[in-house]
Amino acid sequence: MDFFLQCRRILRDPLIQGHIDESKLQILLPPRTIEQLERTYVECEEDKLETQLEKSLDLEVKRWNDRKEPVQEGRYYLSGLEKDVTKIFIASLKRTAKISETMSCKMAPCLGRKLQDFLTRYHNLVVEYTVTLKKKEKCFWNITIANINSILAFRNLLESKDLRIQGETKETLNHVLHEFETLGYNALLQDLFEKLKPHFKKLQHGKDRKQNCTEIMDNVMSCISSLKHLCQPYYQVMISKIHSQMVLEYVTQVLENPVRLENSIQLKFAAAQMAKNADKIKFYFKRKGSQEIWLDPLLNQLANIIKALNQEDTINEICTLAEQYTDLSREHIVAILHIKGNINIHEARSALEKIEYRRRHRNISVRSRPLFSRITPFSSDWLFRGYRRHGVDFCCLNICGFVQYTRNMFIHLCCKLVNVDTPPKYYPH
Repeated sequence: MDFFLQCRRILRDPLIQGHIDESKLQILLPPRTIEQLERTYVECEEDKLETQLEKSLDLEVKRWNDRKEPVQEGRYYLSGLEKDVTKIFIASLKRTAKISETMSCKMAPCLGRKLQDFLTRYHNLVVEYTVTLKKKEKCFWNITIANINSILAFRNLLESKDLRIQGETKETLNHVLHEFETLGYNALLQDLFEKLKPHFKKLQHGKDRKQNCTEIMDNVMSCISSLKHLCQPYYQVMISKIHSQMVLEYVTQVLENPVRLENSIQLKFAAAQMAKNADKIKFYFKRKGSQEIWLDPLLNQLANIIKALNQEDTINEICTLAEQYTDLSREHIVAILHIKGNINIHEARSALEKIEYRRRHRNISVRSRPLFSRITPFSSDWLFRGYRRHGVDFCCLNICGFVQYTRNMFIHLCCKLVNVDTPPKYYPH
């Protein structure tokens, strides 16, 4: 193949280019031999490409392990790997194009496969890095941001007309890049919300609930200030994801560990605090450009349910919530009713039956995005106990219920004596 490159270089020499008509030159080798030489060239080029890509990726992984901060260009962190890969592919395309257009067309599918193999290996190495203890390293956040930013260059390479990547190969590569993005987003979100988890746990049960929400917002603001090193499209996606995750964590704490509020003063205070927190979250993320506006009414609607003083108002507010968030289940409604200490077990059952009747007779054609389906609510056994009213089962159920009630009452009184919130599963019903 070097012989052909030398011939091509001679024929392209400016001194003789205008004196030779290539179309009249006879083929020096039989077609079968030329095909064999072309296959050999493609195989050699593939091996060369693979070796160069592996070397670049190994150097990048070494930088991660050596805890080296990524390169900063302007305000964005970049790994430098995306530039190396782009140069390697472009160099391969140029070498092939110098031989002939036919060879360039034959080489294009190989380039697509090699890019897919490279991105898959890159993705797997990032997964390995993410799940190790390196998350505790100071540079973890910046390295993850650099890896997300690199996806933009790979998408541009994928759209390159020279690579001629189309059809299923292009769909597969786009899927790999989408998984790569999701991996990076989830790594950053997990890192942030692991730090926030203790604050969220205190949000419903701590004595200074207002201060806990302020601490959460301060941590979120600090995190978002670090995201300025993300390229713009990815920055906006992360803002929306943090907004969504924050509301989800808040509602999860409300429903998984509900605090039963015993009188109207407690209900109004808790509702007012939740409404303030809701407005704070809403306006902050709106200012940052979050696209998750469908979440904005949620916490305010929960606050309206909590402060409702009679059964009819409670039913109306829950039905309004169920219309907007269609994955709100029976168990979630029971957990919400559990918070309202001004409703006893019989009123709660009655309210639940009325809510379910109204939901069955309303035609909701538009389904909302999943939110409540991602939350496992507080156990609803207390509400459904005693539905069967005959036989030995009913007697045993009542005895167990009385024992559980006595135990819960004792724990509840002890907690009140030491001025501590009663754990939700020990509330007397």
